[in-house]
Amino acid sequence: MSGQLEELGSDVTAIEVDLAAHQGVMDLYGQTLGRRVDVLIATMSVDLGHAFLDQSLGMIQRVVDANVMGLLALIHCVGRDMRDNGRGKMLIAGSTVASTAGGCQAAFSGSKAFLEGFAIALRDELDETGITVTSMMFGTSDAALPSHRNTDLARMGFDAMEVGEANVAGLIAARVDTRADRPRRVSMKPGYAL
Repeated sequence: MSGQLEELGSDVTAIEVDLAAHQGVMDLYGQTLGRRVDVLIATMSVDLGHAFLDQSLGMIQRVVDANVMGLLALIHCVGRDMRDNGRGKMLIAGSTVASTAGGCQAAFSGSKAFLEGFAIALRDELDETGITVTSMMFGTSDAALPSHRNTDLARMGFDAMEVGEANVAGLIAARVDTRADRPRRVSMKPGYAL
């Protein structure tokens, strides 16, 4: 991915960090010092795939630390720099599971619901600062979904952020598996719906 961006003339530094750990967030933010960040695409998805009561509290904490606290810390650091510069664009990627029940995803769904509400509130706070905040609600992707469809969803979110839209959702249809012998699962098909 970084090679593709460099071909387009972007200055890219690839870094691997643990966003569930405060030090990881600071290491990532440290890479931006001395550079102006015009665009922040904030996305993180840690899910455990087990029923909430069957997970250890430590594992649930990891989901919250990564999906919520890590992103909040990064948005806080970069957002202050954007505010000082008087401009910037943020895309905060959540998930449609924030408002749909999905089997074995209670902690994950809750973390994504928080991000949706946070993005709306932050957008309001930053009104008239030159910073826009777009909330992207990705649908749950099926393992058989072609990778180009995920790229389409990412493009849709980026385009919405570029024009300063408040919200964009990446789904048009859902299939619910309600067989009694399985946890309730929701399968989303990507599309272009607002």
